[in-house]
Amino acid sequence: MLIKVLLSSYNGEKYIEEQLDSILAQKCSADIEILVRDDGSRDSTDNILDRYQEKGLLKWYKGENLRCARSFWDLMLNSGDADYYAFCDQDDFWMNDKLESAINMLGREDNNIPLLYSGNFIAVDKELKAIKKVDKGMKNTGFGNSLIKSLSPGCTFVFNKKACEIMRMYTGELDIHDWVAHKIVAAFGKVVYDPEPHMLYRQHGNNVIGVAKNNCKLFFARVKRFLNGTSTGVRSKMAQNLLDNFGNMLSEEKLTVLKHLTDYKKSFKDKLTLLKDKHFDLGSPIANFQFAILVLLNKV
Repeated sequence: MLIKVLLSSYNGEKYIEEQLDSILAQKCSADIEILVRDDGSRDSTDNILDRYQEKGLLKWYKGENLRCARSFWDLMLNSGDADYYAFCDQDDFWMNDKLESAINMLGREDNNIPLLYSGNFIAVDKELKAIKKVDKGMKNTGFGNSLIKSLSPGCTFVFNKKACEIMRMYTGELDIHDWVAHKIVAAFGKVVYDPEPHMLYRQHGNNVIGVAKNNCKLFFARVKRFLNGTSTGVRSKMAQNLLDNFGNMLSEEKLTVLKHLTDYKKSFKDKLTLLKDKHFDLGSPIANFQFAILVLLNKV
């Protein structure tokens, strides 16, 4: 059994060795290969990667600066064959049971369908001192919910060969790589969530996406993103991308769910249709109320 760890690096000299060493220290029944794509670093990251490659500990290649999402997607497209794949950020730290826990959990599912593992994590500062345990897992991992809510960060993701095959067929927009991967697997297979943390998620000034320190800040940050336009329409646009890419492959039920989201701006009746669709039950009265407001404001 083979797991390929896919790491996208960019000016990662400060933390990447610590992360690589935590991957190499994994206690896992499967073979592990590390593939790194450097996204145009201008610091000493290349030299660090050369040292590890010379020792036969990883393989890496350099590319133009595509930024995070497309760099990870390029890695996934060029990663070759494996039983499982894992996304990996350059600045975290993996507990030595991370990969074993993931493949054990996925191994209990039907491997003939796309499978995606996502796990909890411990948020830490730049010195790896715990800030807090953050349970971002969704109680509802169904397709409709995946179109609205993000899962845990992509650095927790492990997915099987079937998931990789269907993800490689996607040619639409890439807002965030894990955001897209989550929705594709939810459309064709199954998403599983592990509430036990198996990694340290480092929070510092260079994070692309971090963790809010408390629920109040998280709530207001989310509202601000919607109201200032940075998140306006990304969910309905993603639904349209899925229709454009996979419309002839999806079940009638999944097509209906997608069309409820893509068509909701057409009329007030279409808005009500979306809000009545039980696939979009977000798990709490507050979340559902917030979703309803955003639908009425054409912000989804």
